[in-house]
Amino acid sequence: MARHGARKTHIMYRANLSYDQLNEYLNFLLDNGLIEKEADVEYEGAIIYKVSSKGRQFLERYSQLQEILAHPQTGQRTGANYFDLPIIGE
Repeated sequence: MARHGARKTHIMYRANLSYDQLNEYLNFLLDNGLIEKEADVEYEGAIIYKVSSKGRQFLERYSQLQEILAHPQTGQRTGANYFDLPIIGE
């Protein structure tokens, strides 16, 4: 989603989600203030979704938690590695 945002279709294909799944996740993220939506200036009528400041704060804290949970000798994360989320703005 990055700083410049992404349209719904782009997110759906990148995350390999169905349309229904995507809407469920977007609504959850919007309801919790982790993303924002706004009009896309490049495409009239299109909506883009951006990570909010609260969302960036969540991602930063999540990254810190991953560092705490990293295996001390190998540096590998313990638990579910499929939550490997990039931090926006690094």
